[in-house]
Amino acid sequence: MVFIGLLIIGCSSDLPTCLPDCSNADLSQLTLADADLAGANFSGANLSKASLAGVNLSKANLSNANLSEATLIGVDLSEADLTQADLSAASLSGVTLSKANLTGTKLGQDTLGDSVDLTGTIMPDGTAHE
Repeated sequence: MVFIGLLIIGCSSDLPTCLPDCSNADLSQLTLADADLAGANFSGANLSKASLAGVNLSKANLSNANLSEATLIGVDLSEADLTQADLSAASLSGVTLSKANLTGTKLGQDTLGDSVDLTGTIMPDGTAHE
């Protein structure tokens, strides 16, 4: 699937009626705001340069996803699987990553700022953040 430049605002219905399984989909440059996509499957998806604001991606599968240069403002990624994801040059302002799995995740030098909640997060090297 290819959805380059797709704009979705205020999606709050359950995932099957809102979006299909987006694993391995090309969603580069996606603009998504205030959507509830808790538990969604974006494994292997290309979300590079996507703009996600206020999106609930808690418990989502983002393993092996490309989120490079994505803007994730106020996104809830608590308990999300980000194993082997690429977050290089991503902006993570106000993001919640509590209890997320970042094992093997590629992070940029300044990706994780002070405003990111890392409580209980498994870090890229496999250690748990307190």
